[in-house]
Formats: sequence, C-alpha cells, structure tokens
Amino acid sequence: MLVDDTPNGAFTKGMADRLRTALEADGASVTWISVLEATDPGATPSYYADRVAEALKSSPDLVYVSTYFPAGTQIAKALAASGTTPRCLMGLANVDNGFLAATTLAEAQRCVFSGVPAATEMPSASRYVRQYRAAYGKTAGVWGSFTYDSARILFAAIDRAKSYRFAAVERALRATKGYRGATGTITIDPKTGYRTNVPVSILQVDSRKRFVIAG
Repeated sequence: MLVDDTPNGAFTKGMADRLRTALEADGASVTWISVLEATDPGATPSYYADRVAEALKSSPDLVYVSTYFPAGTQIAKALAASGTTPRCLMGLANVDNGFLAATTLAEAQRCVFSGVPAATEMPSASRYVRQYRAAYGKTAGVWGSFTYDSARILFAAIDRAKSYRFAAVERALRATKGYRGATGTITIDPKTGYRTNVPVSILQVDSRKRFVIAG
C-alpha cells in the first residue's frame, strides 16, 4: 500500500485503514508505505519512484495506491516505468480528470480504479443525463447526479414530514426506502443515516482516455 497518511490525508488514510483491516482478516500480508502529499517540497518525481521501488521489493500481487490524484499521477508514471507487472488499484481520490491530463494513456491504463462512474456510465442516470444536456448544453459529470438525488430525497422528506424542523426532516430522511434515483435505488439505513448501497465500481481508462466501468 502506498498511502498519503499526512495530516491532510485523513480520507486516503481512512480508506487504506479499512482495506488493510479487511485484507489482514482474510489472511493477506500487507505492507504500508507512507507517501508525502504532492504539495510537499520533498515530493519530487524521484521521491515517488523510490517509494514505488520500495513497494515492489517484496514482489507483491497487488499495489494499492490511496493518495490524491497529483501524487497518484507520479506513482502511475513510476509504476509504468518500472516494467513490473503486479496488478495496481488506485483509490477513488485518483479518479479525476487531472489524473488523466497529467499521464499518458499507457500510464493511465497501468492501473484500475475504485470510484464512482460518471453519470453517462450509469444506466439509472440516462434520463438525468438527457435532461442535463438539454438544460446546460454539456455532458453531466460525476457528482452532479449525487447532488440531484440528495436534493430530491431531501425535498421528499420535507413533504412527508410536513415540516422544516430538523428532527422531523431527519426522521423522514432516515426512513427513505427504495427511492429510484439517477445514482440507482436508494435506501437509507435508519441507524447510520447512510445509504445502504453506494454505486462504487471498478473503473478503467479506455482508449479515449475516459474513466469507464471495467468490463
């Protein structure tokens, strides 16, 4: 694991922590290698190349990268240059058009990615995509569909609660079941307040340099 566990890397560290726990519970051996965030003065291309070389010393079956995309691009470049073949999984903080812009096609295709597909990749969002294009004259991105669903669920909860009071609306939100949204069918776990099914997929980069659901 190559992990941004700096003070600004709470998200990337948290994701890596959970994966490490799951892998070790399944009997896998995990090596954790800390990396600097890309804004650190010491985070040069050679620095990342050295961290990648360290990760490859043990001939791993899989290299997992939990960083934000500026660091991920340097790691992808170093992996591609290494000439080695272990599988590579980039965490979802690397699913960004900036990652694609800063890498060659071969570098971008060296790994697969865990992430949320763009609205155009989700069959459940086809109507939303058409309406978005008609309204704004451009293709819908990733997070707009989640904002759209969140707003509609909130408005529906307000209608059911017949109130704007926080407690009443929260109770109605937690009771959401089977809502058919652009991001799929949504049910909220009343205990946690989180949706029970999050549409995270394994993505790859296609020949047109787009993130698509892996076939």
